Amino acid sequence: MKFLLVSHSQKIGGAEKCLIELAEAFIKKGYKVVVVLPQKAENYQLFKDIGCAIIIKPYPWWVSNLLVDVSFFEKIRQHLSLLKSFFTFLSIIASVKPNCILTNTICIPQAALISKLFNLKHFWFIHELGLEDHKLKYNYGIKFSTKLMSLCSSKVFVNSEFVFDYYSKYISENKLEVVELNIPVENIKFREPVHKIELVIIGQIQ
Repeated sequence: MKFLLVSHSQKIGGAEKCLIELAEAFIKKGYKVVVVLPQKAENYQLFKDIGCAIIIKPYPWWVSNLLVDVSFFEKIRQHLSLLKSFFTFLSIIASVKPNCILTNTICIPQAALISKLFNLKHFWFIHELGLEDHKLKYNYGIKFSTKLMSLCSSKVFVNSEFVFDYYSKYISENKLEVVELNIPVENIKFREPVHKIELVIIGQIQ
């Protein structure tokens, strides 16, 4: 069994850590794992240390920052860059020949669409809302983009009930599934609380 995991980023944030943990879990089960990164940077060594095969190829996002004004010519350049990157992933998938592909976060559609072409099993893992939390807007509109996400995926995983509720407006609930993530808390000593407390995490696990 061979998995192709596609990361939107070369950094080490919450979604990136989740992908590293997932890759490690697959490797421990004896599966072959290949990860695609846009650059050789922060998380490269972490994937290498757990035994992942790594492919480095730059590729653009299909979301952009709401707060940044983009000229007409820049939009044309973005569209052409995205189109060119589909041929990059066509080559990667043809070379790797994975049994299953996973796209991590909403930012990159290339592997999902090419997997549809090859009739390969594809999963999408959404860790964010996009607009409300990171000021990211879909360049082709959220309705059209999420329809493609659903069409090209066997399942669309989300990391919380909140994200599930948000995307259930666009993706059918039988395609959506919440995956509860583990947050390790080794070597932390807890005292018995005097009163019952509720904790809310606001922000990212970094």
